[in-house]
Amino acid sequence: MLKVAITGAHSGIGQDLIKSLCGKEVRVVALVTPWSKQDGLVQHHCVTYLACDLSEEIADDQASLLKDCDILVHLAWARPKKVTNALADNLTLYDNIKAALSNEVKTVFMSSVCATPHNPSCYGQAKYGLAQCLDRDKTVEIIAGLVRTTPAMGPYLALENFVCKLHGAFKFLPSPQAIVADGGQVMAALKKAVLDFDNCGRFIRAYDPAPIRLNDLIKDILKEKQVTGLPIPVPAGLTVWGVKLVRKILPGLSISDRLITLLTVSPEDLEHRFKE
Repeated sequence: MLKVAITGAHSGIGQDLIKSLCGKEVRVVALVTPWSKQDGLVQHHCVTYLACDLSEEIADDQASLLKDCDILVHLAWARPKKVTNALADNLTLYDNIKAALSNEVKTVFMSSVCATPHNPSCYGQAKYGLAQCLDRDKTVEIIAGLVRTTPAMGPYLALENFVCKLHGAFKFLPSPQAIVADGGQVMAALKKAVLDFDNCGRFIRAYDPAPIRLNDLIKDILKEKQVTGLPIPVPAGLTVWGVKLVRKILPGLSISDRLITLLTVSPEDLEHRFKE
């Protein structure tokens, strides 16, 4: 029977993955943060939950349950108080979980369309930097787009809140590109990577094939939420420069790095990644 360790198992996507694996020939060791709400987590006789802080070394009694795992699905992601610490903190998380696993474990890494060498966001650099530390021969990297869900979650929720609270129909000049996905695409990619790892390539794309204009995405959000937005034309390049300055002065203001991430996704740079 396949044995799978899942970090960030308390997250929405982690719970959905566990649901999809229940009933398969799979045993799951689900790692959750000690401070996460554990009421309502998916329960199944093949699922074992471990509450552990991955910023610290895993205790021996918990590590013993992980040593014989065949696959690690790495969904956990540290969001430090200072966004500039994103890479260092997430390398620590990965090193601590990896130390508890066998050297033969295969890794499914939840990555992002912004995980490219020249993306200026700390989030993108951290995703890309961590990907470079993984064994290419034993890793499937899932490249996920901006996931549009109902209700909104994660970065999409941050964008939704930003434009709705400001009532801003931002019209970036020129409009950045947005690479979007839905939850079904991401879940299909995860299931394929777990259940058919050896027949996957190094990357799995989990996003719509054609990018859309960020301006159009903002317009769709305002329409869906029935919010009247004031047309606000803004130079995209100047906006990125300004938000970078804010991030430098206030590194604890996470929204600045999220905005940089949204404004700087490059479909061209992403295509180059697949040729590495």
